[in-house]
Amino acid sequence: MNIGVDIDGVLADYFAYVRDVVRPHFSSFNETEYRVHEMFGLFAMDKNPYEQKGKSGVVKKFALDIHIDDAPHEVELLSSTIPIIIFDNPYNRECNPPNTHRAKNWAEVYEIINKLRA
Repeated sequence: MNIGVDIDGVLADYFAYVRDVVRPHFSSFNETEYRVHEMFGLFAMDKNPYEQKGKSGVVKKFALDIHIDDAPHEVELLSSTIPIIIFDNPYNRECNPPNTHRAKNWAEVYEIINKLRA
């Protein structure tokens, strides 16, 4: 089973990390216009899988069976293609399209994945 996982807001509390660790080292850092891959040199621009086709392109390229995300616009877009596990946050509680499952922690994510595999 191929599972896609969003990083900021799901694997990491990105904004707390930026506030506490990154921002002090970048005097001109603007939180509203960030590109993690550029800031940390994770991908060359032509190799970033999200740059050209967005997450829908990544779903196809890696044949994802499930995706875990917290961003309402991504959940809305991708839920018509594959099951989405919404990692619960106050800003996404109004987002509940079909083909989605809400998890408040990683134990719930694990349970949902096992149910979807059955």
